[in-house]
Amino acid sequence: MKKQYFVRAEWDDEAKCWYVSDTNVPGLAADAETIPQLTQKLLSMVSDLLIENSRSKKPIKFQLETSQKTELLACA
Repeated sequence: MKKQYFVRAEWDDEAKCWYVSDTNVPGLAADAETIPQLTQKLLSMVSDLLIENSRSKKPIKFQLETSQKTELLACA
């Protein structure tokens, strides 16, 4: 059975960017202002890291999960 790889990204409201908050891809750390920008980075980085670690040239699939929490403040 092939190992399934995942990347979880969360929004950092203070830094105003998406960042990798959890992953099982060894050595992966990335951030970007938008999900499309982060996805583009990850397409290259995940492949490079996994090929480097496994010495394999086979196509690699990974799942990207995103989460953004928003606090709503009510005025009295």
